[in-house]
Amino acid sequence: MKKIKIDYKSLSPRAKEDYNYTKVASALADYGYQCLPTRNDDNGADLIAYHSESGEMTAIQLKARLAFAKKYIGKNLHIAFRDDNEIFIYPHDEILNKLIKDGDKTWKAHGVWSSPKLSKKQREALEQYKI
Repeated sequence: MKKIKIDYKSLSPRAKEDYNYTKVASALADYGYQCLPTRNDDNGADLIAYHSESGEMTAIQLKARLAFAKKYIGKNLHIAFRDDNEIFIYPHDEILNKLIKDGDKTWKAHGVWSSPKLSKKQREALEQYKI
């Protein structure tokens, strides 16, 4: 078995999604969740996290960074992303309402918004969703 660490930045988009799925699923396993990938990104979900004791099921979209999209509004989605060695899984609509203002130019023009690096305000809003 090879034990050579990969360079995440050199991975293809599909390989990055697989890598992120594995990282998120591994982190959630520590909290009693089993993760199942979806086959066709149903309603934006890349995976379903099922809690074995409570029966709770959470639809999760994987992203490379903090991100929002109008197409996800009202779909009860959580967004998972990694920032350095931390994983955040946040409710899309709730955090959208806290961080994005209707007048934001990118949001208004394109219906999407993302941030490559977390600001202090963003980190504070996401703190409770860190795994």
